[in-house]
Amino acid sequence: MLLLQLSCVSSGLLPVDGLLIEQLHLPGGLGESTLVVTPDGRSLLIDVGNDRHDDEVREALLARTGRDSADLVLLTHLDADHFGGLDELDFERLIWRGEVDLDQADPGELRELQDLLGEHTVESLCDEAGCELPFTLDLGDEASLTVFAANGQLAGGASMDPEEEENDRSLMGRVQQGDFDYIFGGDAHRDLEDLVAAELPEDLLPAGSVDLLHMNHHGKSSSTSQAWVQRLLPEDGHTRHAVVGANRFYGSAPDEDALARLGQRLAGGCVWVTEPGALSDEHPQRVDLDASLTLRVLEGGDRYRLSSRDRDQERVLLEQDSTPR
Repeated sequence: MLLLQLSCVSSGLLPVDGLLIEQLHLPGGLGESTLVVTPDGRSLLIDVGNDRHDDEVREALLARTGRDSADLVLLTHLDADHFGGLDELDFERLIWRGEVDLDQADPGELRELQDLLGEHTVESLCDEAGCELPFTLDLGDEASLTVFAANGQLAGGASMDPEEEENDRSLMGRVQQGDFDYIFGGDAHRDLEDLVAAELPEDLLPAGSVDLLHMNHHGKSSSTSQAWVQRLLPEDGHTRHAVVGANRFYGSAPDEDALARLGQRLAGGCVWVTEPGALSDEHPQRVDLDASLTLRVLEGGDRYRLSSRDRDQERVLLEQDSTPR
């Protein structure tokens, strides 16, 4: 695998040309959001942070698309740090699990969300009868987003009862183009990860296909199970990377136990952290950015480039081949 370690700072932002995935640095209180700019020019937010983060989210949209509104928003689940800022943003279409099993959602934030539903195009993946999975969104130029888990149910029929655990109702999925794969999972805990690792059909999540892994639940010890790691990161010598969306308010995130379960399976890759929790311990694979992590997919998915972005300054970190399928 060709891996180029680069270090250069641009005088401005590099152009967006093709599929871009950016884990946003949201420093103001608990919150996480990922911006995807599709090859056909649309903007998709995977979660939106809390209601203190609207300025940072709009700034990222403006920087990457020239507009401060989003075409699509996908909510992984209903914890306030993932969906609380929705009422502060302009967007066209919402994708979420739907109005089922809402007992654990923050009541005030939920009311604000429900007030928005009539004003937008809404795609609800689940109802009382179950979830329609997989859900696939065409992103253009042979890129796609596929949701394979929602509300404790998997494409293929396997399921678990999340009981009173909102995190295990998280939407989980992948963004792919050619050989490139990015895996996301909201705040999914180890029980849900274990179910996906054991039961999800291989064609929906090929073993070892991942290039950039979003560490679920901000890299806390409740997630990143051993079975999940073994399915996604086989010991095959391919360099892969992980990303953590956190800030100082997330305590020990990313947690040492979760990082230890990754072990050496990244094969020289890094765990990129937007900002570590104030109580987190250092780890040799961890790289603290205090900035957003940007991934550009190159050559139709054959390669990708990682960079960090702090407002209008961008630093290229590395460029490498995608993991072949």
